[in-house]
Amino acid sequence: MPDAYERAAEQLAEICHASDGTVQLHRTVPPDGGYGFFHVSIRFDGIQRGDNGVRVRAREPFVVAIPPTFPYHHPIVWTPHRRFAGFAHVQWNRQLCLYGSSADWHPEDGMYGFIARIDAWIRDAAIDNLDSNDAPLHPPVAYPTVDRLVVPRADAPAVTGSPWIGFAELREQHHRTEIVGWRPLGGAFPDESALAVLLHECLPFEYPETVRALLGEFESHGIKYGRFIFALAMYANYSPPGSPLVIVLGTPMRRPVAGGPHLQHLAVWQVSAGDADQLRQLTVSNATDRGAERDNAIRTVVTWSMTAKVGWCQVEEMRPEVTLRRDQSSPMSWFLGKRVAIWGCGAVGSRVAESIVRAGAASVDLTDNKWVTPGILVRQGYEDADIGRLKVDALADRLKRIAPDLVTTVTSKEGLNNPGFRQAFESSG
Repeated sequence: MPDAYERAAEQLAEICHASDGTVQLHRTVPPDGGYGFFHVSIRFDGIQRGDNGVRVRAREPFVVAIPPTFPYHHPIVWTPHRRFAGFAHVQWNRQLCLYGSSADWHPEDGMYGFIARIDAWIRDAAIDNLDSNDAPLHPPVAYPTVDRLVVPRADAPAVTGSPWIGFAELREQHHRTEIVGWRPLGGAFPDESALAVLLHECLPFEYPETVRALLGEFESHGIKYGRFIFALAMYANYSPPGSPLVIVLGTPMRRPVAGGPHLQHLAVWQVSAGDADQLRQLTVSNATDRGAERDNAIRTVVTWSMTAKVGWCQVEEMRPEVTLRRDQSSPMSWFLGKRVAIWGCGAVGSRVAESIVRAGAASVDLTDNKWVTPGILVRQGYEDADIGRLKVDALADRLKRIAPDLVTTVTSKEGLNNPGFRQAFESSG
């Protein structure tokens, strides 16, 4: 079997030969332990153009990167120019975002499907039809540059007419940081929080890389330097020395279902601990007067922002408003938000309880009077560490690991020996 680059080169050669000059290969760069590259051009003379579309020339050049895992992963394409910068689905001024998700790529399509995708993208971009008014919206991607995983759990506040500035309430959970609530600016600073800015208008499809550039974008969206700088400085002084600053940035650039409203797309930024400590050394939060002291304080932060870098955190969404459950059309979805009683936590009950919790039950009542013994591990949902514990306690802990916000109630041996409970149990059949 040929390797990834050779397979792609063979397919691209066939495309060029069959296209009668429409697709031309100009240069090849074989891989050196990683990606291989093709410099190609495609003819687009005579295509339909719209007033607000991308300005397409008669022949457009592209650089195609072939991953070593091709065709199981799709190639990447960008332009050697910046003429498409600022348009939807153009990342970093040059990279074209051809696929809404990895599920849109079909390995059997190979380079044939990929070139066809470029052609379709350019034709849609020329008439400004990359994002239809009622189609699911694919927001810009922030590639992670810092080692922090953030999982938003709480739906974002509604933002209309003007930006929202406040705090995202955080919870450290295992190896990740979760957003579990939101609080507007004002009053005491909440513990374990991040400064949050939720915009009412879209950002460009290329995110800024410095604090200064980020402040510039905020200014263009109606957030004055002074207001945000003082909030950032107070947040820095409130947070422990030696810790990074976390900023949650939201833009109305996510529409998970066709025809739905634009919802907040969340990116999470992190200012390094070193840059944060430099900000803490400034006396911005103490300069409350509106005179020269305040102006000087703002200038010091503007100077600091010129070099302070912003890193992207990895964000994995869990907000109900933007996350569609895979079981939403299955019978198990009936259990979402329900309170369920499980009588008996053995071979059947322990498995049923786990399935119900994974289906989204809000509360589970567990009833059993037995202990976990070595012999039951072969068929019941328990582990070696559970031996010697009551089943209800061990199962409750396991379910809480699956769903930390689950409410559990346990009735063990002592409860089963209660006469009133025993009578209710027997009368239930």
